[in-house]
Amino acid sequence: MIRSEIEDLNNISINRRALELLCEVGEEPDPKSLFCVQLAVWAMDKAGVTVEASVAETIRAMLTWRPVRLINFLMMPEADECLTDDHWEGFKTPEELASVILEIMERRMMVHFPWYFDVE
Repeated sequence: MIRSEIEDLNNISINRRALELLCEVGEEPDPKSLFCVQLAVWAMDKAGVTVEASVAETIRAMLTWRPVRLINFLMMPEADECLTDDHWEGFKTPEELASVILEIMERRMMVHFPWYFDVE
């Protein structure tokens, strides 16, 4: 059951585009976790995209999150951008899409985990 839920999530536009871009850079995507998260990890590890340590830690942890937790985090109503929209094809490079994904994740972390961020 978990696998089909991940497959359903990976079938939304942002994950389909992330899959294409991961393949373009020679990565072998794992169908057991979200492709957008895998692209974000790729960007941090191999493309030199930098984020705060707490963001990187959460993104890496998301590779193992259960589907219900991913849905609660990614599809929350407070989200400023809907990940189910179909405008992701416009992102031509993996770095470009990964940077947007990381920004979205960071904004959502501020809502879900405000104690992660230093407000000074």
